[in-house]
Amino acid sequence: MQVQAVMVHPKALKKIKEKEKAKEQIMGYFAQASAAFPADQKKASLFIHKARRVAMKHRYRMPPELKRRFCKRCYAYLQPGVNARMRIHQGNKVVTCLDCNHIERIPFKK
Repeated sequence: MQVQAVMVHPKALKKIKEKEKAKEQIMGYFAQASAAFPADQKKASLFIHKARRVAMKHRYRMPPELKRRFCKRCYAYLQPGVNARMRIHQGNKVVTCLDCNHIERIPFKK
């Protein structure tokens, strides 16, 4: 049994490396947002905005655990109990942004 090496086009390899860099940059922005949130909520929201811009530029799909940490309408970093309310209602997790009153319903599996 022989294993063949797969040739990857240099441009494709470059895009893969750029997406990895973008992923690390996005994770860094989310870490900075969570660190900055207690002192300055506007600064945390700015980091979220930057993370979204990097994701859009590199066409990187954010994982659900990151997407659920900010409001889809005002792009505020959500901290349960501070600027977000989380409830379980009829099999859904209901997240309400207290800055803009946007409601997001996420299916909840028991």
